[in-house]
Amino acid sequence: MIASQRKAHKFIWLGLSILIAALLVLVIKDLDFSSSTLETQKGLPFEAMRSENSIVLVKLNEPLKTPSALVYEINANKELGAVLGELNGKGEYKFTLSKNAVGITVIDKIKNQKIYTTTF
Repeated sequence: MIASQRKAHKFIWLGLSILIAALLVLVIKDLDFSSSTLETQKGLPFEAMRSENSIVLVKLNEPLKTPSALVYEINANKELGAVLGELNGKGEYKFTLSKNAVGITVIDKIKNQKIYTTTF
């Protein structure tokens, strides 16, 4: 390498090292280490919340071990109501509740077990 190439090479690597360090600082700054996220991952894989207009949002943080999880609404008499839908895998699901619904429950119909129940 001639002198001008060595000088350019030195400045390019110096610039790249500063740029990579700055990007690492920005990435670390955006990470979320809050305890609520850690508790959600350790606990049940569900988060359910009722929004306006009788819509319930179910967030499934990890896949279920059962392939047949059905979501039912719980009516005012604390009995199972209509089937709202099925949970297939990780993701967010929106279901429309009836006016007299007070909660939801997730049931494995093959094993006939309750997986999750919540009231609003």
